[in-house]
Amino acid sequence: MAAACRRAGLTRDRGNYRLRRLASGFGGPVVHGRRGGRGVGGSQLTRLGRTLLARAREGTPATARPNRFTGTYRSGPPPRLELEGGPALVVAFRAPEGTRQAVRFDPETILLARRRFESSARNVLEARVVHVRGRGTERVELTLGVGGQRLRAAITPAAVERLEVRSGRRLWIYLKATALHREAAGPR
Repeated sequence: MAAACRRAGLTRDRGNYRLRRLASGFGGPVVHGRRGGRGVGGSQLTRLGRTLLARAREGTPATARPNRFTGTYRSGPPPRLELEGGPALVVAFRAPEGTRQAVRFDPETILLARRRFESSARNVLEARVVHVRGRGTERVELTLGVGGQRLRAAITPAAVERLEVRSGRRLWIYLKATALHREAAGPR
């Protein structure tokens, strides 16, 4: 870590500050450190860190703000997370019945359609477009209203045209249960 900071022209404190900001913005640590000094300790990229680095090298924009929700776990079938103000999201993990659980998912994992169709997605939700941001760029971010919740979806400008996206437009969200990643449990 110290050597990487020197190569980047940063103090170690500034480097650690930036790593904390990345972890906060991307929903998890990008580096994992092991104490022990020269030859024993060290720092390695986490899976998220490797993904972000690969995206940067490809020129693919990274999503700085994943969708995050906390709700009450219900064992089902199917297992789901009931969000305050709706909806319930089907999940692919087990937890104790009635506990508070938190999940996150990338805006890029959402598939959008103008009408409902059969699919393998366990979460199919009706939504309304609340806000469109980034028109004319390589990635457009939509804010969608689902029940009493808001979430973000990222699509291409071509998809915006094809789906005729505009504020107030009704769309269907398709989200696989495996795209929902459990985070540390929320307060009870």
